[in-house]
Amino acid sequence: MKAPDRQAAFEAQGWVAAHDRIWQMDADRIKAQGRWAEIVGAKGAKEDAFFRRMRLSEKCITDWSFLAPETKEMTEAYANGVNRWLEANNDQLPGEYDYHDLRPETWEPWHCLAVYKIRHVFMGTLHRKLWRGHLLATCGPELVEAMQGNINDDSVIASFDKPTLDLLGGLPEVLEANSELLEALVDVDGGSNSWAVHGSRTASGMPLLAGDPHRGIEFPNVYHQFHMRCPEFNAIGLAFPGVPGFPHFGHNEETAWCITHGMADDTDLFVEGKDLDQVEWEIETLKVRGEGEFEVYCGSTERGPVVIGDPTDKIALSLAWTGLVGRDTTFDSLIPMLKASNCNELEDAVEPWVIPVNNMLSADTQGHISFKIRGRVIERAEANRWIPVSGEAATPWAELEPVTFDQLPGATDPPEGYLVTANNRTSNSGPYISLDFAGPARYDRISELLETLTAASMSDMERIHSDVRSLRAPEIINAVVKHASKFTHPWGEWLL
Repeated sequence: MKAPDRQAAFEAQGWVAAHDRIWQMDADRIKAQGRWAEIVGAKGAKEDAFFRRMRLSEKCITDWSFLAPETKEMTEAYANGVNRWLEANNDQLPGEYDYHDLRPETWEPWHCLAVYKIRHVFMGTLHRKLWRGHLLATCGPELVEAMQGNINDDSVIASFDKPTLDLLGGLPEVLEANSELLEALVDVDGGSNSWAVHGSRTASGMPLLAGDPHRGIEFPNVYHQFHMRCPEFNAIGLAFPGVPGFPHFGHNEETAWCITHGMADDTDLFVEGKDLDQVEWEIETLKVRGEGEFEVYCGSTERGPVVIGDPTDKIALSLAWTGLVGRDTTFDSLIPMLKASNCNELEDAVEPWVIPVNNMLSADTQGHISFKIRGRVIERAEANRWIPVSGEAATPWAELEPVTFDQLPGATDPPEGYLVTANNRTSNSGPYISLDFAGPARYDRISELLETLTAASMSDMERIHSDVRSLRAPEIINAVVKHASKFTHPWGEWLL
């Protein structure tokens, strides 16, 4: 898309996104508004209730109102493009609209934020903390401690005391009553990889950057490829349908960027008991296709919205998420990213970034490669890192200060001549990021392959992308062989 100015470029992006993906972006918008059950029926009702209780739409409207003027103009131009397509093609909608009566509503600028948030709300630690809390309550601390994987944190183990177990005693019952919701909360598994190779290790003498986004499999894909050219930038990248710019993967004529999920602990869950009586509950009515309407209790404590449970339950869970607490200024990064002339400018561009926390790698035509964690990181009490915690004893996030951008890990032009991220722990020092990093196997394998390269080329990058060797498989095979004689199942001999 070639445009005479920046606004025209974003308007064209909105028009093309609607032309190619209107159902996908509309579906994400409807989910964010808590209206998915209007299309899919009772199956979507619990999920709708969750997002209504989060007040996700209201938060998007508020966040949009505080964005920089040029960012607002970007979303307005994008919305204009979507609406121009809708006005011309509302009678030629894709086949998904044949199965229900809803039709796309006018696209508003804040809808871009709603689509972006709905795509990232479940990428944090919400479901992991619920699962561990349930496991702790039903099986006891010994099993949970044995399943810590690559985590070595004595303070986490110390928090599994009797008051904690008593607190979580009612959790299994509440979660069982909300089992349909919990199925929706789990983000589809992925496992992204990225690496940057310095020119000292490449055949061309210039850096190479490789991004490998293993998002969950869906159709159509979550990303949408664009090339946008205007006097201010000439950029190619992957966009989210419904969202302007190239948040995760892209390059202009001078700088390229890609990300992997930073695996940050961006969510806390609080067990609410006594405070439920003090909540000012409101009742919202949700529509369910084929089943009429149902009512949802919506209310908040000082820690956040109550998202699981209601006044009729003995306990409930409230939520704090980086996308809800404080102003979300992520979109203020999108235009500066497109205009960045080097890695330093790119990292300056993403200082306003809030969600999700990413490991961002970049390379530029000046020969530099760089790594920086971007996103809002909030240090909390150690007990919060593993399971739901008592709401009565917790410090509300509003009283906590985010880690400053300068404190987040980063590196530029390392002596090894390459940088790698693979959802792994990227630093053993600095601020607390998470207890839920991926293991080091993919990071180690990529590093192993890069270490052998002294004149790397594009074909080498392709080879690493397609590598299927697992460094953990031999350990598993040896364990299976060692214990195979104990197998009584008929397949035991086949395993050998």
